[in-house]
Amino acid sequence: MAGNSMLNDPVVVQQVLTTVESQQAHMQQTQQQINAIVDEINTYFQAAAGTVFVQKMQDWQNKYKQVQEKYAGFHELLAGGSGLIQQEGQVAVQVVSGLGAGEDVLKGLS
Repeated sequence: MAGNSMLNDPVVVQQVLTTVESQQAHMQQTQQQINAIVDEINTYFQAAAGTVFVQKMQDWQNKYKQVQEKYAGFHELLAGGSGLIQQEGQVAVQVVSGLGAGEDVLKGLS
């Protein structure tokens, strides 16, 4: 039944979106911290080991950026999808209501 869907509950959707936004902010902060470490290694540690470390950190940063992009995509899809579901749910209620559906049917749709 549509009424049981998490995406039909704007409070739940907003909680998930807020959690994802918080995680995105944390990931961005982590990325900045890693950038600062890499910059310091490049500045103060001129050796082969430093070069290898920086290359490994750059590889990690590239993978981390991919994860960040997936989070952003999930956020965008969830926000757009839940909005579409809510909008279509309202249309369904209007159509059924216009057809003279009873109160029980309308409660089931909302």
